[in-house]
Amino acid sequence: MAAGDEAPVANAPSGERNEAKPQAAAAAAADAETNTGDQKPGNNSRGKGKKGDRGRGEWSRTKVDKRKRHDEYREYKRRKVSDIDNPKANPFSKEEIEAEGRRPKRKVAVMIGYAGTGYKGMQLNGDEETIERDLFQAFIKAGAISKANADDPRKSSLARCARTDKGVHAAGNVISLKLIIEDEDVVDKINEALPAQIREALNKYEGTNNFHNYTVQKSHGDPSAKRHIRSFVANPKPIIIGDTEWLSLKVHGQSFMMHQIRKMVGLVTLMVRCGTTLDRIAESYGPRKMAIPKMPGLGLLLERPVFENYNKRAKETLGREEIDFDKYNDKIEAFKQEQIYSRIFGVEEKDNSFHTFFSQIDQFRSNHFLWLTAGGMKVATIDKANGKVQDVDKQLGDEDEEDPEGGEG
Repeated sequence: MAAGDEAPVANAPSGERNEAKPQAAAAAAADAETNTGDQKPGNNSRGKGKKGDRGRGEWSRTKVDKRKRHDEYREYKRRKVSDIDNPKANPFSKEEIEAEGRRPKRKVAVMIGYAGTGYKGMQLNGDEETIERDLFQAFIKAGAISKANADDPRKSSLARCARTDKGVHAAGNVISLKLIIEDEDVVDKINEALPAQIREALNKYEGTNNFHNYTVQKSHGDPSAKRHIRSFVANPKPIIIGDTEWLSLKVHGQSFMMHQIRKMVGLVTLMVRCGTTLDRIAESYGPRKMAIPKMPGLGLLLERPVFENYNKRAKETLGREEIDFDKYNDKIEAFKQEQIYSRIFGVEEKDNSFHTFFSQIDQFRSNHFLWLTAGGMKVATIDKANGKVQDVDKQLGDEDEEDPEGGEG
């Protein structure tokens, strides 16, 4: 997504590890290089030099003016950097710094994704809330930047690929700096220290939560509305079919209710689209009724059931063969490509289901979805008719589906 959400895409440090989670921001090691463009000699058919048609005095004065402007610009940049990155008192004591010891650093590229809502841009700017400020603090907490260098980002040679302005999001961006990446779990440590919106929204669904707003005909007090999600991740590599970019989301849960997955994806997709703060997901678990549209069912695929407990008993006590789909991965993948994915892509090409979904949301004449805005849940009022609150399920087109246990997803 991020989706959600949801969410930095991760690669592990090159040559160090190959199992970084896709929802994690990651440090990818890269040797520092400076690429110098080829300089070609001038080709002036008239035989004139740099002065052109100007006289020697005029050309000389211009040359001095250029040098002056260059020096002034360098001084401006020096003052600007000094103002922004002015070293402050180190947050760690002399004893803490000395006790830490010296560890080798490597120049690395860090691939990140972030939601820019609430941030005043990408670039460090004193104590202002910026992406780089929170990243730098996360590096320190994770031990990727030493305590001795915690007072000044310039000591780590911090640089960025592309700067974004206030409120601007990035599905992918890169910064480079010198980091300590000896620990195998350094990526996980960095992500744990980062604010959620510099990671991904999908992991907000993980754990046991009340999903009464993600199905039909269930109240907040219904115990069966609580479901456990073990993981929800996005494949960082989209595929292009025709003119459409497809992104694979994989959710692993103990059980699902009718429309639950479609509404989970619908919520995160709209939040990313509108830059909604991630706390809206936590609010959806509360008692208040929230109108969440369900994404088109096209593309929803049961990957496989998982029999962990049974397989453990089968192996340890029953003496039976385990139910293991991994044995048939090649055949399963071939079947999905030939019989499932081709149909999904074909139907979307013909019917434009996802385009229609977003178009309908944009034109929906109700306050139901104003929770996407800064006003939050308090402005997302449920319309009333004859003094009574109307059935949200009916207004969302779910009124004829009265059995939330009758299907999954």
